[in-house]
Amino acid sequence: MDILVFALSVIDLLGAVLILNGPKTFLIGSFIIYFAYMLLIKGLLSVASSISSNYYFDWLGVTDVIAGIVLILLSYNVSFDFFQIIGYWVLFKACYCLMRTILGF
Repeated sequence: MDILVFALSVIDLLGAVLILNGPKTFLIGSFIIYFAYMLLIKGLLSVASSISSNYYFDWLGVTDVIAGIVLILLSYNVSFDFFQIIGYWVLFKACYCLMRTILGF
């Protein structure tokens, strides 16, 4: 099991929980913005590396970028109804990455 990939999957999982809790959470503001920047940078690096390797669509990276943007909006108390759908999508992605990491395939 790769520890770095496991840690990045846990960051995805925590980001999904923050999106799903949204404005109801007491961690509004600076704490959410840290996760937003982590997911945004992780997603942009993933998309950039996939483009450089001639693979033009990386759904994992695009999901991270979208999650980062949603968390930035939530840190400024901007909330829309479709953020729940995005939160469940990020949760699915986090569970998928955790299962791949733990099971090793």
